[in-house]
Amino acid sequence: MNKPWKNTFGQIHAEQELKEHTKEYLYEKVYRAHTRRASHFRRLAAASALCLFLFAAGAGYLFFTPVTYISVDINPSLELGLNCFERIISVESYNEDGKKLADSLELKYLDYQDALTLILEDDTIEALLDGDNILSLTVAGESESQNQEVLQDVEGSVSGYSNVHCHSGNIEEVHEAHSCGMSFGKYQAFQILQELDPSVTSGQVQELSMHEIWQRIRQLSGASTESDTEAEPDNTTSTESGTEAEPDNTTSTENGGSYQNSSPGHSEAEQHHHGQEHE
Repeated sequence: MNKPWKNTFGQIHAEQELKEHTKEYLYEKVYRAHTRRASHFRRLAAASALCLFLFAAGAGYLFFTPVTYISVDINPSLELGLNCFERIISVESYNEDGKKLADSLELKYLDYQDALTLILEDDTIEALLDGDNILSLTVAGESESQNQEVLQDVEGSVSGYSNVHCHSGNIEEVHEAHSCGMSFGKYQAFQILQELDPSVTSGQVQELSMHEIWQRIRQLSGASTESDTEAEPDNTTSTESGTEAEPDNTTSTENGGSYQNSSPGHSEAEQHHHGQEHE
């Protein structure tokens, strides 16, 4: 092949080689760069989705986990579970009357004070209170500060009722009560009754109203008459802390301590039990 032809074909070869290098360059700079950016965006999107999922799961757990309980016991016996936002997220009934009351009221997701208003305005509860039955409201939970806040609000909500008694409890009592198949408000009364009569079982107490339980407590503790013990001379709502008790109602206990007679309508047995709890 003569030299001119070789030079011509050599130029063609150089141009083809240049084309290949150009294609490789463009592939490296454009396609792979785009692929790396897309991969980065996919990883970022996946991480964002995971964070969003974890946040939603955490918020859901906080919202649907009860941390404070309000036990409502008169004849219907039920328990309200409050989340950390103080909304009712569970309503558990512990007898047939409690189930009827829970089914008749839409209490879930309400603020607990609104729920208590609905309960107190229920025809069945109003009739029981008008018949001198005792309504016991007991607050217990994991946070002491939240317990005290809820207890104070509950006391304020029922301040106009003379036969409604407010108490505080602890989370251990809640678990013990549930293991016995009763609300922890009724469980507290059961403990007092069992101190006076060790033969009493939790199964027997489950079928009793709070009025019947306290009637038996008064009988066993030697209270004079039912009308005397159920009188509410000062028309105050009682609490375990005794903050509403009169200073001259202090009574000595067997071990030399003292307690405040914070519940005018309750027997000496209950007062002694409350005094032991504070010591």
